[in-house]
Amino acid sequence: MTLELEGYQLFMILATLVGLVIGTVKVIWSRIEKGLSERHMQSEKSRADGFKRLEDQMQIANTTAQSNRDELQRLERDFLKFQADLPRTYVAREDYIRGQTVIEAKIDAVMATLKNVEVKQAVQGQALDGDKT
Repeated sequence: MTLELEGYQLFMILATLVGLVIGTVKVIWSRIEKGLSERHMQSEKSRADGFKRLEDQMQIANTTAQSNRDELQRLERDFLKFQADLPRTYVAREDYIRGQTVIEAKIDAVMATLKNVEVKQAVQGQALDGDKT
């Protein structure tokens, strides 16, 4: 079985095969482009979402940092007020001991004076008793 083809028939078969190959390449190429385009769109969307999340986190961090600064300033003010009130409210141990020593010395002096008065009265009482006998 021999197949005889004329020149134009051979040309038509070749043209059809080339057309089929070109058409197949175009279809495959369009699907590749569509997939790349979809992938690109997804990556752009995820990038935009990532930036949005990052902006939200930055806003939260800024808000937290501002509230921390405010709290720190409030604590500093409270501590400075505490330091200013500390000498009026509390007495140092050394000052307390010094004050107690002064008070005890005064009590001892009063006690000594009372003993002296008691001794003088006892001496005068004996002298008076001696005069009566």
